[in-house]
Amino acid sequence: MVLRIGWLIGRKFEFDWVEFKIFSGEYRYSNLGKNMGKLTGIIKFIGRFGLLSVYEMNGKHVVRQAYGPDGETIDKNPNYQGLRERNLEFGEVSKAGKLLRSGFLHLLQKLGDTTVHGRLTKVLNLVKNLDQKSEKGKRNVQNGLDNEAGRKLVSGFNCNGNGMFDPLILEAGRKAVVSKKIALAWSEQLICPKDCKEIQLELVWMKVDFDGMQNHSIASEMGELGPQKASLEIEMPEALPNEKGFLFLAIAVWYMRANGFAVGEEKWRILGVV
Repeated sequence: MVLRIGWLIGRKFEFDWVEFKIFSGEYRYSNLGKNMGKLTGIIKFIGRFGLLSVYEMNGKHVVRQAYGPDGETIDKNPNYQGLRERNLEFGEVSKAGKLLRSGFLHLLQKLGDTTVHGRLTKVLNLVKNLDQKSEKGKRNVQNGLDNEAGRKLVSGFNCNGNGMFDPLILEAGRKAVVSKKIALAWSEQLICPKDCKEIQLELVWMKVDFDGMQNHSIASEMGELGPQKASLEIEMPEALPNEKGFLFLAIAVWYMRANGFAVGEEKWRILGVV
């Protein structure tokens, strides 16, 4: 494998590139005033390679310029004790986010928002900080959720960064986590697009044990709400095990037109977690 790094500097722009030549395949990282590019080709790897750091994000391999000390220095140098603790906790938080998302992955795929991972990890990191039982380096999401403030941080998380979770649906979802039944009535106070004739709710109930890394999830039948169907009431399926963990409810909201198709604008594709 040959690694070449080159720079071409012009008056108004700077273009730097890294080229990987592996047999007949070619990998190119391009940077136009940014620190990130995409790595494509038949061979992929993850890790640090000289000045480059390669990792996977949203199913794609991304390469960027590496900064800071290398892994060996962080692992052994006593000056980086705090950083080691933060890295350990961040790794556990990232796993917790992946576990939670796994329960309603099919709804996330319909949504198509690639920022969910980072935004949810940020929220769960705040939850982890509320863990008052563990020492630094061992704080976790499970203990953070034992704190009422931790649960409130997650409740109402909007998976669509450009959409708005209707307050009435959000409140109904929060009550459902307690009563194990969601109830909602058609109202002019519901926030809908102008051409919406009906709201459809797609629900996934999840029992998540972050300590045991288990997520038991089950979907309810589709709920419909509109002028002709003025109320809906959906109970949590009995098949969901009553085991250790926290109960979450993922709510996808589809605003339907009279022609039977969903309103396609991004801000009206709503998916939230309570």
